[in-house]
Amino acid sequence: MQKTLYKLISVLLISYFFTLPSAFGNSTGSLKSQFNEKTGFYYTVQKGDTLWDLSQKFYSSEWDWPGLWELNDQIKNPHIIYPGERLRVFYKGELSLENRPVYVKPEKVKTAEKKEPVAKPAKGEVKKVEKLKTAKPEIKLSFVYPFINSVGFIKRNAVHPVGKILRAEKKADLITENDIVYIKASPGSSLEPGKKYHIYATKKIARHRVRHSLKGIIEITAMKKKYFTAKVIESYIDINPGDPIMNFIERDREFTVKKDNNRINGKIVCNDEDDSMFGERQLIYLSLGEKDNIEKGQIYTTYKELEKEGKTSFEPIKTGKIIVLHTEDVSSTALIFSTFEEIHIGDPVH
Repeated sequence: MQKTLYKLISVLLISYFFTLPSAFGNSTGSLKSQFNEKTGFYYTVQKGDTLWDLSQKFYSSEWDWPGLWELNDQIKNPHIIYPGERLRVFYKGELSLENRPVYVKPEKVKTAEKKEPVAKPAKGEVKKVEKLKTAKPEIKLSFVYPFINSVGFIKRNAVHPVGKILRAEKKADLITENDIVYIKASPGSSLEPGKKYHIYATKKIARHRVRHSLKGIIEITAMKKKYFTAKVIESYIDINPGDPIMNFIERDREFTVKKDNNRINGKIVCNDEDDSMFGERQLIYLSLGEKDNIEKGQIYTTYKELEKEGKTSFEPIKTGKIIVLHTEDVSSTALIFSTFEEIHIGDPVH
């Protein structure tokens, strides 16, 4: 009965609070369906945490706690959560990484006021004693993206391939997951059985940069006289004979959410499909990278610039939220996880 009552309250509150765009879903639809994958924000419960005060810390409203309960099926009783437990966290427009003050009801019994410690100055020295300020700890969130190994990147120059796909064992123009393929090593490169390699494609884009789109992953199975055999273990984009391969580097699927660099002034460059308009869950490439202090896990806002009316200029409008998944020297790759309006190529990012 209690669980049913809480669920009813939860549904009513969610229908009000979540009319704003939330992570990985449209403004309509159930909260569950928007978070039915592992992708998303997570928080590890600390000693003393409750859903009530976590809602206050994250969203400045303790009344959002039913939303947190609704997202986490493992919580049977909303009044009991345990240290070390991982909670999925929704993104309701804004999400604070700073501990916000939580209201605590004052005790009825008055306690004696604590006197400030007095430091004794050295002989002949007058020393002013200041009250020590304790910094409030940041709220630590993590972000999980299971498809991190499919995230492409932009470099100044193309990566030199270590080999290329000659053909599929069962000859076909389109190669898919679990297919056996024949690989030829590039001159001066050596391939190793049991080792993984990325299949990729390159394209020159603006400002003399090269986009590397990752197509899939192969694992070398055997070495023949003049070629190697490999199995396609993951496929993201259509794979074709002639596609180059590069060394595979495993990336962390879970990483810490960090504070953004509030001084950046970047733009959306493109995506792998060369779309002109983007939506939620799409990967995009940004014009800024490591040299601009962009880091994996930072969250930024995309904007739409409005045309002037005569001599009157207008402030840009927020269109979405992105999180950085990968960085290179001159560019970074980000995931759009929340949209308020359409996002277009060339839109500013701050």
